[in-house]
Amino acid sequence: MLQSKRKIIVSTTILNKVDKLPGLHLTTKHEFGNKEVLLKCNDTQFVEIIKQDMYNIDMVDRLLLLINSIYGCTDFHFKGSKTYLFGSRMSGLALQNSDVDLYFSIAGTFGGTLSYDHNGQIKLVRYFGKMLRSKKNEYRNIQQITRAQVPIVKFVHVPTGLNCDLSFKSGISTHNNKLVRLYLSLNERVHWVVCAIVKRWALQNDVKSHSMFTTFALTWLVIFYLMAVEVVPPLILLREHADSSKSTFGSDFMFIEDWDCTFCTLEKAKQFWKVPMISCWDLLFGFFKFYSNFEYLKKFVFCPAIGKIISKDNFYKIAILRPDIIGLKKKKKGNLTDWCATLNNNFQGEGLALQDPFDLFNNLTKCIELRKLKTFSHLCNKTMEFMNN
Repeated sequence: MLQSKRKIIVSTTILNKVDKLPGLHLTTKHEFGNKEVLLKCNDTQFVEIIKQDMYNIDMVDRLLLLINSIYGCTDFHFKGSKTYLFGSRMSGLALQNSDVDLYFSIAGTFGGTLSYDHNGQIKLVRYFGKMLRSKKNEYRNIQQITRAQVPIVKFVHVPTGLNCDLSFKSGISTHNNKLVRLYLSLNERVHWVVCAIVKRWALQNDVKSHSMFTTFALTWLVIFYLMAVEVVPPLILLREHADSSKSTFGSDFMFIEDWDCTFCTLEKAKQFWKVPMISCWDLLFGFFKFYSNFEYLKKFVFCPAIGKIISKDNFYKIAILRPDIIGLKKKKKGNLTDWCATLNNNFQGEGLALQDPFDLFNNLTKCIELRKLKTFSHLCNKTMEFMNN
């Protein structure tokens, strides 16, 4: 059923024995090779994740205490500013020890005013670092990370015990996590499958690490697969059903960093889209089958914005001839030639190419070059074999 939806090639990759690719972790063999064991283990962890949800009463109280503490330090200097939650706490994938990602929007900068002002972000990191150090009873382990692509302040909020990362770039990350949350909220089975892959399989096999996938990239790999087999709708459909009027109260219209970040509410999505009745086990097996073909994975760009794959050979041409197809038509800053050159630079080569749903220049898996992609595909293959047996 899953294969017939999109005519996707899912044949098993033949691997060279001299590659010495890693085997599956013993825990994965035990869990994913036994349906009852996996369902029980993931159900237990899924309950824990629900308890850590940002709408859980206890977690709400802790987060409010944290945010009010930050406001108490800053309100005098930054009138009209706002603190936003994103990351796993926002998307619905947090465990008990998960960090809290915070974006502090200096008044009027949510849309990206500071996104290209790296020095401005560094100055804010240093200012907030100094300010947090002055509140010794509330904050500790304060670190100013200024050499990262997105400068942040890391700290522990003592009253709640929460580890926090505070950034100042723009609201695009918060809105992206809001979109992830919508997909996970469409149906409990969608949420369950994402948790099984991101919070169990990927951790057990070192697929989620600094040198491999981020949680965010892995989550979108799962969501894209679910789009491809028509379990969840592509972003383009969520946009078609959004209230895009700029003047309407409660409008879904949103542009951040010159990217169209508009999508409809969860309520509207549930009205026009019904998740098909496919079991959690079958959806999970389908994920590993979908990403098991190494030769297939290295030839295409996966585009969640439209829910389609585009061959790398045609990606540049389509961007020039039909920019509306991949979502460039509404972009205002820059020109088509430069945009296409950026796309060509970020999505060519034989590594994995997964496009960010909003920032179309961002390849979420750019660090997954050929060797890492082969490892990922190999592990998917092996897991599929254990599940199949």
